[in-house]
Amino acid sequence: MAMDVERNLLLLVWFVCITTIYFLVPRAKAHEFVLCFLVCQAVGWIVEVLLVQFDLVAYPLREFPKASDLNITFKVVWTPVASVYSIIFLSVRCLASWFFRDRKVFRKEANER
Repeated sequence: MAMDVERNLLLLVWFVCITTIYFLVPRAKAHEFVLCFLVCQAVGWIVEVLLVQFDLVAYPLREFPKASDLNITFKVVWTPVASVYSIIFLSVRCLASWFFRDRKVFRKEANER
């Protein structure tokens, strides 16, 4: 029963990712999407391999349990798609913008030194 829920979650993630890529990526910006997706995927893959190899993380449900200890869906599909749509980057940018909203304070401190 629990595995069915987890498998359905994986299928839902794949469906959401493919659907949002199809409907939200403009054709004129497809090359930018692919570049960002592949860069994020490469970084995520390297980090994930290291985490799994040093037993820092383990996945009970894997797409290819005999071939790899990695969870392909979340590190190779979900994270790059979330990153490309600036969900991760947008949240960091908003936090940084909020933190540095009053630039006069920082200029004043820089001039005092």
